[in-house]
Parts: sequence; C-alpha cells; structure tokens
Amino acid sequence: MVSATRTPDGWAWGSCLVAGATTPVPWTTARRVVDTFVAEARAVTVRMVVDAGWTPEEARAASARVLGAMGPSD
Repeated sequence: MVSATRTPDGWAWGSCLVAGATTPVPWTTARRVVDTFVAEARAVTVRMVVDAGWTPEEARAASARVLGAMGPSD
C-alpha cells in the first residue's frame, strides 16, 4: 500500500511497510512518478498475461474475478 499526501510543501509518499514519508515534491514531479509507475505496472501485467498464454478475454475474466472478490470500493 502506497500513500500520497498533500502537504504545504508538496506531495509526500509513504508506505504501510516503512515508517515515515519522502521529502515533499512538487505536483509535476509527483505526477511524473505516478505516470511512470502506472506505465510500468501495465507493462508487467501485459508480460504476465502473454507469458501465461491467456487470451484478452481470459485476462479480462481473471481481472473481473479478482476485482469482484475485493468488493466495492469506498
């Protein structure tokens, strides 16, 4: 779990696995970090689906099962 907190000095990042948070950064830096993370997560997911030999339909069905098991979000 990762958290992003807006502070008077910018955006600070934290984790449930590590105490504390990063030094605050401006929004443009925070946005670049988030965009990079999302792009890498997508690439890893695609590689996993390809390596598993799933069709796009099978991948969507698996995602739906996992997301459905998580329940509604708040």
